[in-house]
Amino acid sequence: MLRRSALRLLVTLAIFVAMGLLPASASAWVELTVARDDIRLDVGRDGKARVEHRVLLLVSGGPLKSLSLRGVDADAEIEPGAYVIAEKDDKAGNIEVAEPVQITKKTADTGTPGVSRNDLDMTLGDKGLGRGRYVLVVRYGTDLLATGALAREGATAALRWMGPSWEHGLDATRAVFSFPVAPTEPRADGAPVEPGDAADDPGFVSTVTRKGTIDQIELVRLYASQGERVLWAVRVDARALDGGPLEVSTAAPPPADGRPRATTAPAMGLEIWLPVGFALFVLVAGLVVIQGSEIRRRASDRGVATRPLVPLPILARACLASAALLGGAWLVYSARAMLGGALLSASFVAFVWHLPSKARHEARPPGKWLPVRLGEIFGRPPVAPAGVFHLDGRRGRVLVALVLALVAAGSYLASRRSLDIAVAVLCLGLPLCALFVTGGRRALPVDLAADPVPLLHAIALRVQRARSEVRLVPRIRLPEGRADSDEVRLAVLPPDPAAGLRAVEVATGFAVGPGGYVLLPEILLRFEHGSPCAELARGLECSARRAPGRKLDERVLVFTPKLPTARLTAELVLALLERVSQPRAKQSSASPASATQDPRARKPARRVAPPETRTAA
Repeated sequence: MLRRSALRLLVTLAIFVAMGLLPASASAWVELTVARDDIRLDVGRDGKARVEHRVLLLVSGGPLKSLSLRGVDADAEIEPGAYVIAEKDDKAGNIEVAEPVQITKKTADTGTPGVSRNDLDMTLGDKGLGRGRYVLVVRYGTDLLATGALAREGATAALRWMGPSWEHGLDATRAVFSFPVAPTEPRADGAPVEPGDAADDPGFVSTVTRKGTIDQIELVRLYASQGERVLWAVRVDARALDGGPLEVSTAAPPPADGRPRATTAPAMGLEIWLPVGFALFVLVAGLVVIQGSEIRRRASDRGVATRPLVPLPILARACLASAALLGGAWLVYSARAMLGGALLSASFVAFVWHLPSKARHEARPPGKWLPVRLGEIFGRPPVAPAGVFHLDGRRGRVLVALVLALVAAGSYLASRRSLDIAVAVLCLGLPLCALFVTGGRRALPVDLAADPVPLLHAIALRVQRARSEVRLVPRIRLPEGRADSDEVRLAVLPPDPAAGLRAVEVATGFAVGPGGYVLLPEILLRFEHGSPCAELARGLECSARRAPGRKLDERVLVFTPKLPTARLTAELVLALLERVSQPRAKQSSASPASATQDPRARKPARRVAPPETRTAA
């Protein structure tokens, strides 16, 4: 009995000793849930990236002393300063209470021959993590170019980066990719990729933001299964990566339908941009020189000098205008300076704009007014100024419409690729329209013998359409000793004028403003002093101004329409004709006896032929 008791005592002691020698971790129950993994990759122009993992750990039981990050980049260089902190302290910014984390990089076997995996074993503080919510922060560097994760495909670069895997999966994971700013924004890769890529998985949500000199694209994956490594696919403008040449990627698999994939032409370098830019500079400068030469030629025909807004020689203005236009488009396209580029492109207008030429003030020599045929004045087509850089001719209007159509089509097609390119096209094309707007007919002094003809023709047509029985007589003024006239007017006479009416003349003056010279029609009512027509015109004096007549017994009232248009001028002419015509009531009340006594009453009324066939008396 003694031996059995001693044996039982020895067995009991051995069990207690064995339990005391077991490791502490085996005596604790731990449950770990990785709720979220927020990844951030800051990619530099040389293709190197800084990777940051912010992992949310939910610990039950404990303590949790170690953790493995499975599947990191093969060339990962661990940065010092990894730490773990309680979630509430992390939100409050109490970084001083964080626990340091010791990281060891190792190579693990995946079970597939020739395929290995790189893991990070992390020791979470001295005592481990108890029950609670913690944030684990780990950073390391990698060379995306060297590992093949980043490769050029035409004018863009494709980034295919594989994230780590977690043993129990993830409820949500997010990756933020930061690139240097480029004309084209980064986007989730929409090319055909392997199953599970960001372009094929509907669980991905992407958001693009621009902050100063940084372009950021955020991809969110709503769920990651157990042991899954998420493949993040992003496409970025190759101009954001100028640290070195990028090799053309050949690792992309062919499409599922077996058809050959369309290739993209490589991005243009300085060897192409420089000749293209120089050619555009010469082209724009040449257009400015041609436009300036045409304006100078038209001004010399009128005997005046041009007045450019920027008083510089034409070659200097052409070079400055071309540099401003191309420089503004370059600022919008490359530097993304929208306001500065638009203002610089708009300064192109200042270098090509011309102010109205100053008219010569000379005393008019005496002359005679001569009536002419209607066909001699209104039958000739108007002569358009020479050249194409003006809107007075058909060629200029066609060219402006063509330029606007090309700019609209180019900006629309460019907007489907990038808003920056569309704005650059607008800044390059719209200022060119200023070449056709300035320096036209309005910028030259008015020639009263030719410029009023279209306006007088329109007035004559409206008057004749309203009252076909009126008489229209164009008159020209011929100075003494000269063969060319210096002014043209239109005389309008009613069929039954009041006694003493000389004529109702439509003359034109002009005024000059910032947009050029403007024709101002005037209506001159000429009548004899003391005549019945003077009595009829007495009620009109408050609406007109007086002017000297050609003879001592002649009085003149000058009327001005509210607007210098053909319609209002014709309506005012018709109103004046109605006032200075002989009253019809007196004509109808005349007795037959008086008609027989006055031989002039037996003469038939004279009918005026249409303007196409009648001649001036």
